[in-house]
Amino acid sequence: MDDSDGCMVSVVTIIVSLLLFAALGAGWIAGYNYFKSRHPRWLVRFYMVYAVFRMVVIVGYMAFYIFLISGSSTESKTFALIIFSMYVVMMTLTLILKH
Repeated sequence: MDDSDGCMVSVVTIIVSLLLFAALGAGWIAGYNYFKSRHPRWLVRFYMVYAVFRMVVIVGYMAFYIFLISGSSTESKTFALIIFSMYVVMMTLTLILKH
């Protein structure tokens, strides 16, 4: 695909997305460790609240990009596929590291 047609997701967008997912994963691990060691009975509540927080952040990020930055529907679809892939990888890694 040629970069001049506006359908490619920029490298900066991919780097920002990776940083976002790294921060969300690190937040999950830090919160899990905190609640497991200090308040184990609140661990399930933390998991549920953080899952909602994570989804709101990701959906908000996707909406921001798709409605305000994306130049075409192809670019939006590519971005959504990249974000979904990153989400699957983040969930797999955090579950492997903490379960």
